[in-house]
Amino acid sequence: MLRERVITALVLLALLIPAVMARSPLPFALLTIILIAAAGWEWGRLCGLPRAAAIASGVVLGLACVAIAPLGSGVGHVAIPAEVWAGVTALWVVGGALALRAGPEGFGKVSRALRFVVGWILVFAAWAALMASWERGLAYLATVCALV
Repeated sequence: MLRERVITALVLLALLIPAVMARSPLPFALLTIILIAAAGWEWGRLCGLPRAAAIASGVVLGLACVAIAPLGSGVGHVAIPAEVWAGVTALWVVGGALALRAGPEGFGKVSRALRFVVGWILVFAAWAALMASWERGLAYLATVCALV
């Protein structure tokens, strides 16, 4: 199991390093959209969605990312209002505190729809944050990723 994880990490690094180092935001945006779409699919599976719905969740999440930063000259310039960031941050902090308080068994007590929507919003915000971090430079992006 460890061997597969190490191989996966090496492959992802081989893709991520050139994407991060590119002068254009397009390679980084495309790679992260693919990864976020995979996260949307995985989140759908964790929330108990049927296979087709989980796949659709990932595809829609990837398309939502494309919608806020069209793949062209506008990529890398994700404009999210400060109020939206504040709302997502509050959702993360309050939701995280409640999740920690409830423990692992509390996950099943929350309705599937609520779990799905909150997770979907947070995964979508993660992509926007990655792109906003990329805009600020490699050192900033590396610092944010190291903190996470």
